Amino acid sequence: MALNWEEARVIVTCRDLRELGEVASDAIVVTLTPDEARQPESAEAVRNLVLDRTIERRRQTLNEVYELGTSLPEPTFEDEDRDDDATAAERELLKSLLELEAERGERDDEEGWAGPALDPVEHGLMLGGAAGSGVRIFIGRVEELVVNN
Repeated sequence: MALNWEEARVIVTCRDLRELGEVASDAIVVTLTPDEARQPESAEAVRNLVLDRTIERRRQTLNEVYELGTSLPEPTFEDEDRDDDATAAERELLKSLLELEAERGERDDEEGWAGPALDPVEHGLMLGGAAGSGVRIFIGRVEELVVNN
């Protein structure tokens, strides 16, 4: 048995890696001895890793959704050639909406909807400890990562 957080792409196991079967290429697999798995520090480190990866994945998903479908669609404007107070008000509302959309669109292009993404190469992963302490890990491209403490 292994603990698998699919959304975070994190798998934690105390068994032989060969028992896992197929693992996603972007998954992080953490192997612990049974004694290490029982230590509170391990639980804290795994929790931080899973939360960091989950938050980043959700941020990416939100950015993708926002890019694909949150622009204001064009409305149908019936009787736009009429010249009365109601039609004039509708025209003004449409003009305000289009200006607002253009203004927001320019701002959103500068920064994704969910905020700036944290670059793990620049910021690293923080494992264990309270805020400001612990071990900061920087990972480039690896096939297998073994961490012994």
